[in-house]
Amino acid sequence: MAAGAIAFVRAHREPLSHIPTAYFLVSGLLRDDTPEMRAKLLAFLDPVRAILEPSSIGLFAGKIDFSKMDGLDRSIAEGVSISEGDWRNWEAIRRWVQEVQPILAHADGQ
Repeated sequence: MAAGAIAFVRAHREPLSHIPTAYFLVSGLLRDDTPEMRAKLLAFLDPVRAILEPSSIGLFAGKIDFSKMDGLDRSIAEGVSISEGDWRNWEAIRRWVQEVQPILAHADGQ
């Protein structure tokens, strides 16, 4: 989990606790979308979930494009034999957005 996300949720916990909140995580690891992989990735959200439990969580496969990575990230990816690819499932993303939109709309009275 990115330290910035944890710091943001910690710093804004009080106002966020009064509105519906959703978290999503995008990872190339979900190219193998199994219950076990989903459980591993959900664990990445544990630090922010301990601060504030969201109304919804979306887990989505991502895209790995070496040409967009800095040298260190690319070296790490190549070192652990991660391959380039685009595993995004736009239909699954759209379904989640449609499910979460009515939940989040309550935040502004819509």
